[in-house]
Amino acid sequence: MKTYNNKTLILIALSLFLSFGCRQNTDKNKIQTDSTSNRKKIMNLSPPFFSMLLLAQDNDINIIGTNPRTFDTANKDIINEIYPAYNTIETSMVNNDFNINIETVLTLAPDQIFYYGEFQNKGIEKLPIQSRNIFLNQSDPEILTIEWEKIVADELNLEYSGKMKAQWDVSDQISVQIKNRIPLELKGLFIFNNINGKITVAGNNSYGDHFLRKANLMNVAKDFNGEYEVNIEQIYKWNPDCIFIFLGNSAQSVMDGSSNQNLSSLRAVKEKQIYDIPRGIYAWGSPCSESLLTSLWMMAKIYPEFYSMKQFRTHLKQFYKDLYNKDIDDILINSIIG
Repeated sequence: MKTYNNKTLILIALSLFLSFGCRQNTDKNKIQTDSTSNRKKIMNLSPPFFSMLLLAQDNDINIIGTNPRTFDTANKDIINEIYPAYNTIETSMVNNDFNINIETVLTLAPDQIFYYGEFQNKGIEKLPIQSRNIFLNQSDPEILTIEWEKIVADELNLEYSGKMKAQWDVSDQISVQIKNRIPLELKGLFIFNNINGKITVAGNNSYGDHFLRKANLMNVAKDFNGEYEVNIEQIYKWNPDCIFIFLGNSAQSVMDGSSNQNLSSLRAVKEKQIYDIPRGIYAWGSPCSESLLTSLWMMAKIYPEFYSMKQFRTHLKQFYKDLYNKDIDDILINSIIG
């Protein structure tokens, strides 16, 4: 990957600026389109944010680039159903270390760039391209995704639909109704990452913590803050009733011992209450449009006598219909949740 010093970046940016014909922004800094096309060219550097952009796909936008990690933890079958052109999206402008290839960005010539945090903005800030930092100091997926939908509408000059809030309201209402019927709160563990023998769990004030609490599960790692690396001995001390794995060694590999981690005596493993977080447009363990489904899916797994998987599947079908206007079949549902 080529790197550029500040002087070179400025010269490249000036050249791009002139080639754009000195495109001007409105007083609200909204993006403008050229005379040859009304489609707004969007580049996305934040993997989970891709699902939010798909909410606006009926509004003449063209997603021309996204972070390659967008598809690494996704179910390509559901992406293909919702956005068939996904395999034409360029991913080479950013690598797994979030280093930006400015030359590729200039070639793609986006109208708008979305990025997450200043570490994703290196080099981008010097270009005459409208960009928006979507980072919010917030760990609640509900608040984040509702605000992200507002950001999409604001930056792309679209009418705010409120789809995410409406869907979260439905999900929260179902969750509360189920909670009121459950007599006992079980102990849950959300493993954020289980790679190369290192286990990182979701502690207090983390995405996983919010999912567990909404699912009426006590987070055994609540005494830690955020994502925190722990050893196997600590997990045995917690001895959770159920475990959910976001990234890394699969639930099956933990149960059959192929992960080479001695967890077989855990209550969750003996009772086969260990699960991989589903993957849809993005993995449900991270804030994305589908993260409002995560806690309901957990409840269907752990408290089936109060909320069955059949009920959840019905809700899942309606979710994709309401949010993306897509009728998905049982085969596609099975590919997401098994």
